[in-house]
Amino acid sequence: MEVIRAGKGPMRIAVTGANGDYGKLLLPRLEEDPAVESILVLDTKEPQGAKKVEFHRVDLTRYDAEGELTDALTERPVDALFHLAFLFGPILNGPLAHELEVIGTMNVLTAVGRAKLPRLVVPSLTATYGARGNNPALLREGSPLFGCPHSRFVNDKVEVEGQVRAFRQRHPDTRTLVLRFAPLLGRSLDNPATRLLSQAVVPTLLGFDPLWQAVHEEDAGRALHLALRADAAGEFNIVGR
Repeated sequence: MEVIRAGKGPMRIAVTGANGDYGKLLLPRLEEDPAVESILVLDTKEPQGAKKVEFHRVDLTRYDAEGELTDALTERPVDALFHLAFLFGPILNGPLAHELEVIGTMNVLTAVGRAKLPRLVVPSLTATYGARGNNPALLREGSPLFGCPHSRFVNDKVEVEGQVRAFRQRHPDTRTLVLRFAPLLGRSLDNPATRLLSQAVVPTLLGFDPLWQAVHEEDAGRALHLALRADAAGEFNIVGR
């Protein structure tokens, strides 16, 4: 039988990647949530200005990350882990990004399984479906993930999704949610979509007007926060209408 503590009494929430784009959107909402008693931040840097944060330094690319994570998650009960340590802005070091996202996620999933956490939330991208000429106009969550040739940025996310799917099968008692976000737009973000649209002239293909979706940063933060109590599991597209 699945045991879920989230939403029943004061909660202790763990977060990786608290200083990244998604972490900065989620942390203020957790700080304002009266049901959240404390936030265990597992990161290389402590976020500034957070009052509920308990900081535990963990570098997901280190050889000892798995043990550090397991110790931190088992010391006191944790109701949910938001694994947000992903790069969605400019990537200057591809190999390091791969270590952080793919190897780092492997360490996180092992620790979550050992700690038997009741809930895990992981962000992903709608770009993992891949841009293909035979795609339907609207892609549902069951569509295959083709990724993007020659793009480590996208293909690392596809590999992570495979890891998370395998984890969910091995650990059915952990309610696991994957949120596939459309490109995020907002004043605080620096990503390929915001850089494209911030130009004085936005280049397009002549005679080609494809459907395109995005999601505002505030909506993305709200979606992450809702995942804390959502009576659901699996993959979900987070997009604007």
